[in-house]
Amino acid sequence: ARMKQYRAVVRARLPLTSPLLLTIPAYSPPPGATPAPSVLSGTWDVPTVRAKLSWTPGTTAKISGYVVRYCPPPSYKAGEEQSITSLPATATTFETTAGLSASGSIAYYKVYVLTTQGGERGSNAVKIVRA
Repeated sequence: ARMKQYRAVVRARLPLTSPLLLTIPAYSPPPGATPAPSVLSGTWDVPTVRAKLSWTPGTTAKISGYVVRYCPPPSYKAGEEQSITSLPATATTFETTAGLSASGSIAYYKVYVLTTQGGERGSNAVKIVRA
């Protein structure tokens, strides 16, 4: 509530051409800055000894790429995630062994859609168990 009051007072006291008005942060991202999440799926591929991840492509034209992140068990926690790779906007698959060093290892993965405005949105988490 106080931030809204502050914004109203600043706008009322400064001329519309004041550069200080441009420094007031927005309450929400601009349209298209936060993309819809991709839907992630994944499996352990025994012949290649890798986790195979695939996801639905982003639905906005403003996608700059994807970032694949993983997290160790017991569940996916954003505060513990680690980036594995950055991929171009055309990518919809990735193979990795990150977090899966031995038989029985478990890792959780997400793919984040990135926009040209700097927004990002994470997919569902996928659990992979190394065979």
